[in-house]
Amino acid sequence: MKKLLAILGSLTVSATSALTIVSCKDKTEETNVPPTDSKEEIRKLISKFESEVNTKWASVVTNKISEASTFVEKPGQQSNFTFFQKEKLKDVYEKALNVSENTTASQIKFYDTLDTNDKEILTNNIQSLLSTQENINNLKKEISASTYQVLIGDLNSNWIDNVKMNYDKATISFTDKDMENSFLANIEVEYETKYYYMDAENARQTKSLQGSASITISDDGAIIEVISKLQQELAADLLKTGNPLVYLDKTSLNDINAIEIIGGSTNKYKNEIEKYYEKFAPKLVKEIKKNYFDSSKSPVLKGIKVDLQNPKDVIRNSSQDAKVGELKLDRIQTSSTAQNFKPVDEKQFARQSTYFGEIKQDASILLGDDSKATDSTLYSDLKTTYEKTKDEYAKSFKLKYEQITEKSSKEQAANIESLLNNSVNLEQVSIKGINFQLANGYKQNLNDVLINLSVAVDNKSTLNENKATGKTFAAYYNGISLILDQFHKFYGTSPSEIDQISESSGATKQQLGLLFYMNGSANSEFNIWDYWKGLKGTDKDPFIWEYLRNNKSSQMFTNALNLDTGDVQAAQIRNESFISNLIGTKDFKLDFSQRHSGYWSDLYRYSIDDKKVNKLEPGIKMSGLKGYWGNYQLSILTDLFSISAGTNSTPTGQGNALSDADVTFTFIGKKSI
Repeated sequence: MKKLLAILGSLTVSATSALTIVSCKDKTEETNVPPTDSKEEIRKLISKFESEVNTKWASVVTNKISEASTFVEKPGQQSNFTFFQKEKLKDVYEKALNVSENTTASQIKFYDTLDTNDKEILTNNIQSLLSTQENINNLKKEISASTYQVLIGDLNSNWIDNVKMNYDKATISFTDKDMENSFLANIEVEYETKYYYMDAENARQTKSLQGSASITISDDGAIIEVISKLQQELAADLLKTGNPLVYLDKTSLNDINAIEIIGGSTNKYKNEIEKYYEKFAPKLVKEIKKNYFDSSKSPVLKGIKVDLQNPKDVIRNSSQDAKVGELKLDRIQTSSTAQNFKPVDEKQFARQSTYFGEIKQDASILLGDDSKATDSTLYSDLKTTYEKTKDEYAKSFKLKYEQITEKSSKEQAANIESLLNNSVNLEQVSIKGINFQLANGYKQNLNDVLINLSVAVDNKSTLNENKATGKTFAAYYNGISLILDQFHKFYGTSPSEIDQISESSGATKQQLGLLFYMNGSANSEFNIWDYWKGLKGTDKDPFIWEYLRNNKSSQMFTNALNLDTGDVQAAQIRNESFISNLIGTKDFKLDFSQRHSGYWSDLYRYSIDDKKVNKLEPGIKMSGLKGYWGNYQLSILTDLFSISAGTNSTPTGQGNALSDADVTFTFIGKKSI
């Protein structure tokens, strides 16, 4: 565990850094240990890793297998693919049919009817055709080993297995009836692999990935051309022609709130996306029949039927390829309580007040959806970060669009630039179970079809959605304003006052650390201050009533801030009175951290004081170890935005430290209701 966390700390994988303590003397009596709060960072990294592996599995492995799953058998021509010759396929099919318990099935299991030599030939032919080993190697190249070093570093390149074909379940179909001296055959074989990583507890985790290859073999080049063209160009054609099936917005998703769309991660959003896929699949089938099979010159394909095997089970794999996502706001510079103390300037104090105190009513700025921004500080903050983040996404999406559509020969839609600029999420889905049936009764499945879909707030918007004047920014402002308002209400926060943390007011350095006030009035029957005072310590630190009294753990402090202490009632109140009121984010987290370059951590103690002592406000007080300097940070983490108050820099002396660790100061002030 220590090794995992140490690696993570060195990689700095999260935007939420922590406190650094630098000693003016050696601290030889302590051991270098990584910060305990890194477990949460590992869990976040795992979520990102799993999502990226699933996305790349679909695009780099299964899609490439699908594109390779056609073979034209040319009579009289020498070929190493001896299993795919007409007479061989017909013989295998008829033998399998003779022993099959279901002679009316369109696909017949056949592997057990083969002798050892034929099994080897089948295996070699399929491996050569599908290049599964090469695809897995390409997937490994697509996944950054350095980014996920903490998860897969010890596994080297063995973090994912080679593809295993499940030949025991393989099926075959064959026909030459009414085929004008041609034939059509299909071999369908499922495949899978496993990948591994080390979790936050240093335990090895195993995950599975599946797919299915439908190999079409024929001596009719026109048939193979249609199926090959479908597999390689369908997704490209849909995107390039601006087909509304793959350009979604609120109207496509039952008019869910625009804030849910820009968040792109809540259960509500994901449920609406999956519902859309179920409606999308039958429409996609019609597109396939009309634009590929019906336009073929092959007489065999005239009158073809294209359908879904199971309209209620159409998703093989779905993932989010990219999104605008979280706005990572610049950190708030807070006051220093070190010897050379530095009071916060008014601009930074205004930011501190907005995020940790209350939404101001000092503006009336018209937004793209005709709502109004009332807090000038919040508007200005979000505008700068949004326009930068949205521009980066727009550039990456355009590059992705060009890569996908390079295979399409269709004419590009006139409104493509607008559609690309409106996009906020890029989704990816593999639709399974599409099959076709010829007039002679022959039936086979197509390979999974990988489709890319863009999601926007409003695809008909004529505004510049890359700027703060658009509807997308309006959704961000309103969503983040709502989150902050609910945070302020639940915790009962209010800003500290500028004259309390201003040098000109005569404040001492001990008074400068006050970040915000809170009354803790979560609801009429529950107060957070009372809840904290009722908490007990751990077995190692058995406190009588103060959970935080002289407790050094940043993780315990973080847990207390989030009411995440194992108390079922507190968690329920937090969910019902706070989290359930949020839109566009799965959760809201406060994260306190303290850390330094040598991994000295958790030197600060926290306590709750009900009374004003030595000019210090009542509330949560912090104090540390004499002779050490450090920086500390409190972060707000959501799916729409993140921001930190404090700094993640390593202090090299008092001049760039937030605090002398032996100074006691009030961090969160307590106010009466």
